[in-house]
Amino acid sequence: MRECLNHARTAPHLVLRVNEALVEPAEELTRKLAAEHGFAGKLMVLGQADIAPGDGRIEWAEGGFVLDSQQLSALVEQAVARVFGQGRAEP
Repeated sequence: MRECLNHARTAPHLVLRVNEALVEPAEELTRKLAAEHGFAGKLMVLGQADIAPGDGRIEWAEGGFVLDSQQLSALVEQAVARVFGQGRAEP
């Protein structure tokens, strides 16, 4: 969030999408960070059931950022398979 606020400091709005059970704590933390970084735009924190706890999406007018641990894990597994080959026995 800190890094995104550095890029989006002058954006008119910032939307954070998190798991619906985490809206309140995410909103509290996001508002605190926005104030620390001088973000003066509109801030919205939205809950979505299809976002895993710990994952999220941050969106602003000229960009955004996605943290999807399941997708990241799949990409790491694919990279390991490319380097070490699929189906190799563990030592």
